[in-house]
Amino acid sequence: MAADPGHAPGCKIGQLKIPELRAQASMELGDDFDLRNFDDTVLEIVSAPLPALERHVYAGSRHIVHCTCLGNAAGAQENAP
Repeated sequence: MAADPGHAPGCKIGQLKIPELRAQASMELGDDFDLRNFDDTVLEIVSAPLPALERHVYAGSRHIVHCTCLGNAAGAQENAP
């Protein structure tokens, strides 16, 4: 018998929610979506309640977009003659 009977349903809900968040981030980021970055973002806060995880993933995807834009601009400046 499990010591915490709510643990298994919580894991199942996370198992269903994380792919949903991944699809949302992938759709938002398009070609800039990186599964490794997504996984790192989720693992940073995986034990948090789902609403906190959703906010963290959303903030992470916004950060990835921002960094990608900065990275492209910086790369363009470095390669400029």
